[in-house]
Amino acid sequence: GFVLAAVWEREDPRDAFVSSRYAGLDELPQGAVVGTSSLRRVAQLLARRPDLRIEPLRGNLDTRLRKLDEGGFDAIVLAAAGLKRLGLGSRVRACFEIDQMIPAAGQGALGIEVREDAQALRATLALTSHLPTLLATAAERAVSRGLGGSCSVPLAAHGVWEGGTLRLHTALGDADAPTRPLLHATVAAAVADEAAALALAPRRWPGCAPPVPPTTCTPDAGTARAMRLIVTRPAAQAARWVQELQALGVDAQALPLLEIAPAADAAPLHAAWHQLPGCALVMFVSANAVQHFFAARPKGAAWPAGVPVGSTGPGTTHALRQAGVADATIVEPAADAPAFDSEALWARLSGRDWAGRRALVVRGEDGRDWLADTLRARGATVDFVAAYRRLAPVPDAVGQALLQAALAAPQAHAWLLSSSEAAQHLRGLAPGADWSASLALASHPRIAATARRIGFGRVLAVSPTPAEVARCLAGVRSIQSEPQ
Repeated sequence: GFVLAAVWEREDPRDAFVSSRYAGLDELPQGAVVGTSSLRRVAQLLARRPDLRIEPLRGNLDTRLRKLDEGGFDAIVLAAAGLKRLGLGSRVRACFEIDQMIPAAGQGALGIEVREDAQALRATLALTSHLPTLLATAAERAVSRGLGGSCSVPLAAHGVWEGGTLRLHTALGDADAPTRPLLHATVAAAVADEAAALALAPRRWPGCAPPVPPTTCTPDAGTARAMRLIVTRPAAQAARWVQELQALGVDAQALPLLEIAPAADAAPLHAAWHQLPGCALVMFVSANAVQHFFAARPKGAAWPAGVPVGSTGPGTTHALRQAGVADATIVEPAADAPAFDSEALWARLSGRDWAGRRALVVRGEDGRDWLADTLRARGATVDFVAAYRRLAPVPDAVGQALLQAALAAPQAHAWLLSSSEAAQHLRGLAPGADWSASLALASHPRIAATARRIGFGRVLAVSPTPAEVARCLAGVRSIQSEPQ
């Protein structure tokens, strides 16, 4: 595994106001459109200017600035550190002071990760740590762990260590009610080492349900069980998810919204198996692609050693391991990637030479061509093979009963959506249904957008792992349990 070996001196930790027309937040007109996808920023912006219209803003830094310049927003909010490090500090019109907008835990700091077994390197790098930044970020990250911080929880934490004293400012908002007043806490104490910094961090507010323990992703069982989670993945994956979520204390039940069937013609799959040794990359778009590709393996065919395998996220990686693919050959998005998708996978592949190389994409009958187009632009030859078909679901009696229960009591249910296509099947299963009081947990921004188009009143982003889903659900219930 990997460990944090050093933390270097922090850049400007503040959030930056960026606009082509306005010099600061107070100059924005009533109802101005501000772009950010950070719930932390949304809650703090609306606390100062409840009249603003906040719209999602995603993509890399260049993409976000381009969307602003094209007139899609009156202003956007970004991390000042990122702009300055990339030589774009001139785009900053103003910075929010810490008491105006508390940053995210670790914002502006650089952490250096190394292999856990590289003891000599770890010792050398430890000497390069900037002590004030190390102690401040240790406390900030402890707040995030202790209060179940994730992209679906509006949580802020910022520490400053001076003269042997660490002062830590924190704020917690309500993901479902961004205009609700934030809870603030400030603590200060003499801190001389990392252990003392960790101990300083508050891990709950009065009235909150017990938080996630700092050393584990397991949520409080009573909190998680207050809401039933409907897992909508295809049946094969849904069963494993339900089992793992129940082990984490979540009342989970499966209602597959997508049926997966084998490819109508297995001949292209057999041919693809024989062509594997010549591939510089075999990319699987999902766990379904893995399972059906390996199910069609010709007799006597073996997976070639050393062929790089692309995975779009944890579920696909799990399926590849189950199929016997060596970990050393699997390339997947970084664990802290903003989304698990082709773009995040490309971030791990872009440094390789693709000219004249051959790549194979294993998927359903169709899908996004973004990665294939990107590889071709770099000189690669890309082929596709369809390993499975996607069909509309036909729920059994248990599934129909679960659907009706969720529609009758939306506040007692949450929907875990892992596919835009699957989510759209809800319209056919429940035509005319009112989803405005329903909660959806979406594992990708595109899925979240689909859920909003369907009419879900609450949509939260969540990483596609059972532990993070359990944490998110517990966080929702914890926030709802706070006194008004």
